Amino acid sequence: MQKFVVFVAIIIFFSTSLFAAGQSHQIVEIKFDKMTSEVQRGFQKLGLDILYHNPATRTARVLVSADEFCQIEALGIFPNVLLADTDVLATTMFETGYLDNFYSYQEIIADLNALQTQFPNLITVSDFGDSYLKTVGNGGYDLLAVKISDNVTIDESEPEVLVFANMHAREMI
Repeated sequence: MQKFVVFVAIIIFFSTSLFAAGQSHQIVEIKFDKMTSEVQRGFQKLGLDILYHNPATRTARVLVSADEFCQIEALGIFPNVLLADTDVLATTMFETGYLDNFYSYQEIIADLNALQTQFPNLITVSDFGDSYLKTVGNGGYDLLAVKISDNVTIDESEPEVLVFANMHAREMI
């Protein structure tokens, strides 16, 4: 059940950003059990968005455009289509209000800025780069870092915790 919930959450995240970009994609499952290493290398060079990988079954769920689907088939890989059109799912989620239960990017930024204003001695928010889509001129977002410390303006020599959240797998860290 937990894997299904995570898979649906990933679909939601990718579907909403794709819906906004006006691109049509599908989610496919690919089996790697009978692939040669040459075919696997060709697949890796495609640079696709892998949503989920299961080493036990040697399968992966991948988000692909129509062109990418054709490139996969040209390698001799014949994916099983799990979701034929992410736009349909995204439209349904928008129309039913399902996505109203999640924070938008703008709401996250507003909350972070409000926390920084309310607790300036404990929290700083800084922009450290751009999302992949922003770097290629296709929308995207600023990538933010939040520092929480009792001495937020000082770089102290003490244990640190680093948490990455709310990002695509292909965004460089």
